Amino acid sequence: MKKYLATLKDKPHHHKQRFALLVSGIFTLAIFAVWSFVVFHQSPETVLTSKQTENEPGPLSSLGTNFASAFGAIKNDFENIKTLFDSYAR
Repeated sequence: MKKYLATLKDKPHHHKQRFALLVSGIFTLAIFAVWSFVVFHQSPETVLTSKQTENEPGPLSSLGTNFASAFGAIKNDFENIKTLFDSYAR
């Protein structure tokens, strides 16, 4: 393998691209294999504890709540500015 890697720089460009595609494919398959093993091979105890925590807010619901409160605050600020302008216009 060391000899092949040492001579890779002398190979044509399409050969280098094929080698890079092969290596990236192997790494992607390895990551997918680890991910699928972790996600799909859970013990029943793990499934039960994950069902018990369904009532806890997830990251997306927390993000949505934060955006809603920020939008409400901006809306209140604009209403206050409008009221302020209306009071000066009189």
